Amino acid sequence: METPSIVDTSAFIEGKTGLITVFTAIEHPKASKTGRRVLFPSTQDYVRAMDLSEKLTKAGTRIGAVDILIASMAINRYLAVITKDRDFEKIQAVEKRLKVEWID
Repeated sequence: METPSIVDTSAFIEGKTGLITVFTAIEHPKASKTGRRVLFPSTQDYVRAMDLSEKLTKAGTRIGAVDILIASMAINRYLAVITKDRDFEKIQAVEKRLKVEWID
């Protein structure tokens, strides 16, 4: 069985399948009507997001909070993120455990 991945909004719009976060459901309301499982952040996700934000700040990199939270959710659940958004590349630079599947 294939391991599920988190489909970022950019990948959802391109028709990719997988789990979505509440952030994709908010950014693209149609996503919540597809019957896909919607992931919500946990306290541990917020804690990891704060750690990632600190690492990114030390590296001189600014990333939006939503992408940091999605990355944290993926890391904590051992999932990859399917995306076109190159901000995840910047997050990978400070957190090697983040798995990303890039689409064009």
